[in-house]
Amino acid sequence: MSTLSPIENPQVLKSIQKEAIHIASYLSSCSPLYSSANSKISHHCQLMSRHVERLKYRHEILFTGLARKFDLECQQIATTTTHTNLTISNVFCQKLLHMYNYLFADKQITWGRIITLYSFAQFLIQRIQKQDAEQAQRIGLLTGQYVASRLAKWIMNNGGWESLENFTDDADKMNDTYHTLFAFAITCLGISLFVLFLVVR
Repeated sequence: MSTLSPIENPQVLKSIQKEAIHIASYLSSCSPLYSSANSKISHHCQLMSRHVERLKYRHEILFTGLARKFDLECQQIATTTTHTNLTISNVFCQKLLHMYNYLFADKQITWGRIITLYSFAQFLIQRIQKQDAEQAQRIGLLTGQYVASRLAKWIMNNGGWESLENFTDDADKMNDTYHTLFAFAITCLGISLFVLFLVVR
């Protein structure tokens, strides 16, 4: 009897996709989702959380600047358009999706970039959770679904979530991620509102 390799196994992919959403939910709530009976899954969440905290600490100034720019431009777009369904909440999620696409626009997927994606999502969630819990939940869901739909195959083909155990977020490995974020900060967030409006329509 032949067996499917991980790259061909839809069950493995489904499991990785499910875990991507669980990790986003864990980071959104900052509380354990699983009992001790699910310690293996919970370990992935906690491991990602440690990477996320280190990255947020290292790039707090950059994340803060990005978040403030997000807020400002979302409000400007929502208040200057006549589109009745274009709320600040919708604009925010569309711009966040735009950022995620930018991070992987060169088709290069790395653990550093995946960690960055989760890190910025949690940074945004922590900023708005008290004022707008519903929007914070939407950010977590959008992030988990993005990883599940766009990045799960790469994760599966690179050792699964277990390989995150071997990732070391040293300066060399995170260098491309930092430059990607910096480029995004000085280019995409500075483009005209007209272009951003085309993105979110």
